[in-house]
Amino acid sequence: MRRLSRSHLRWIMVGLALGVGCAGGTAWAAFTSISSNGPNSFSAAPDLTAPTFTRATVAKSTGTQTAARFRSGGGYYVYAQVTDTGNPSAGIQSVTANTSSFTTGATASAMTAGSYTVAGITYNYRSAALTANSALATGTNFSYTITAKDNATNTTTSAAQTAQAETYQSVISATSNLVSYWRLGEASGTAAADVKAANAGTYNGSPVFGAAGALVGDTDKAGTFDGVNDFVNVPDSASLDVVGALTEEAWIKVTAFDKSYQAILTKGNSAYRLQRNNATNTLDFELTGTTPLATLGAVNVNDAAWHLVTAVWSGSGTRQIYVDGALDAQTTGVTGTTAANAQPLAIGQNVETGSRFWHGLIDESAIYNRALTAAEVLDHYKAGKGTG
Repeated sequence: MRRLSRSHLRWIMVGLALGVGCAGGTAWAAFTSISSNGPNSFSAAPDLTAPTFTRATVAKSTGTQTAARFRSGGGYYVYAQVTDTGNPSAGIQSVTANTSSFTTGATASAMTAGSYTVAGITYNYRSAALTANSALATGTNFSYTITAKDNATNTTTSAAQTAQAETYQSVISATSNLVSYWRLGEASGTAAADVKAANAGTYNGSPVFGAAGALVGDTDKAGTFDGVNDFVNVPDSASLDVVGALTEEAWIKVTAFDKSYQAILTKGNSAYRLQRNNATNTLDFELTGTTPLATLGAVNVNDAAWHLVTAVWSGSGTRQIYVDGALDAQTTGVTGTTAANAQPLAIGQNVETGSRFWHGLIDESAIYNRALTAAEVLDHYKAGKGTG
């Protein structure tokens, strides 16, 4: 019987201390050879550590992305940060997402390694675009999990993460350069709240509260204006004196077009205004200080239906009107700068001209101090209609 040398014995003792086996012993997964001496080789301990899950989020695959928000019936991505912390590392074999609580059958959607960013946070895995079930209750949280497996078959599944079927309010509030946003869903009183808490308004006349609003799947109400003396008065402020790029936005439903230039959102008659086009059934977007003064719409909005109307000024050159997310009218080559004034902003009236009271419903009115893109305008419309 051959006697082992001191060198051989030393290697055996090292192997026992490290928990390794010699050649011919039981094979473990993910061994890495660290030394050899003649017929004897030694390997490090196998990777017995499951991958580490750090964070995850869900965000829309189109439109403005907000972390942990998706749209009922819309496309979305799942993002995750996962690392293999084994020593030695066996390497990540797969990362999957289970979003079956809001996408039927999506129990193990494959995720691909890469570098991704949502709301300033980075992730190293992302799913392909998935589609949420339609008719999900907006404002409701849904759970999902992430499962990661390494090449040594160690597996980890995250605790339940949450994502919310976004509300229209969350979409508008997340849109950059929002100056003020009046939902007009009050049940009583005279205060018209600004979601941004920047420019609260006051109801004048006797508007009727509690009418069914414009938004699908949202219980928030709308204001009904009588065309006689009802409107919302928002005091002048520096933030409302928008002389550069601008977007005006509101949902409207006409009861009657019975006055010329009935007002939707106006800063008097000497700054900016979105209103009825004279005595027609279309819209008019005017900017005092620019040439030409007005962009005139072509779509009939006097049909007793809800419409999202959006007026966009690039600040130089292009002025547009959108109806229901689609371009209605566009004027290019516009010159000049929008004038500022000391008039209040009015919803449903033009206080600088007298009787241009709106006769119908107005809901979800907003002002931005930039030009929304066509994609954003359409995204807001889809958010209101509860579509992807």
